[in-house]
Amino acid sequence: MKPIYNLKHGTRISTVDSLKLTFELQFENPPIIKHLTPYDEVSNYDSPPYENFSEFFMSKFLSDVTIVCGEKEIAAHKFILAKRSPVFWNMFSGDNLESVQNKVTLLDDYAAVLDMIRWMYQGSSSDFKLQTVELQGHFDLYKLSDRYDLPRLTSFCAKLIYAEINVDTAMEIYVIGKVYQDEELVDKSASVIRKFIIIRHSNTC
Repeated sequence: MKPIYNLKHGTRISTVDSLKLTFELQFENPPIIKHLTPYDEVSNYDSPPYENFSEFFMSKFLSDVTIVCGEKEIAAHKFILAKRSPVFWNMFSGDNLESVQNKVTLLDDYAAVLDMIRWMYQGSSSDFKLQTVELQGHFDLYKLSDRYDLPRLTSFCAKLIYAEINVDTAMEIYVIGKVYQDEELVDKSASVIRKFIIIRHSNTC
């Protein structure tokens, strides 16, 4: 049995065996629990959002550069592209061929290029929908965003790719993760591959 003391005056109050307190917490609005991917936990690709220039996307109004992709062309604005991407900034700030001719030729998939340019104008991944829902399209945009140094878009694409990791896609995504040094993609796909090998081995024994 332990005595309880008044901490203010240092006097003994009473002697009790134990003291048990029970609390009940009630929420007017219960918290929403989300199952997050590693990209949700560490990424800030959508905070804070960039300025939104969507009204000028593919508009020829004040357009001063053309993105050429195969036989298709995209009217664009140097200021917006340079503001988003340091690669475009360097491209347009010197006497480079693209800056002089006001034309940028890309050999990438048109849907990926269009998605990248549209994202640069929108300035946010919120409510951003890709032209393609296929995994290859996510790969194309992931690589393109990395090349033009758009980390928020790269994280957005990585999150989509992460969600697609399964037995059929794990090996390909593992290779992509290794090439682009994306530890989350590598770890998740490697885990899926190991589980598949263990299960297959146990079935053959």
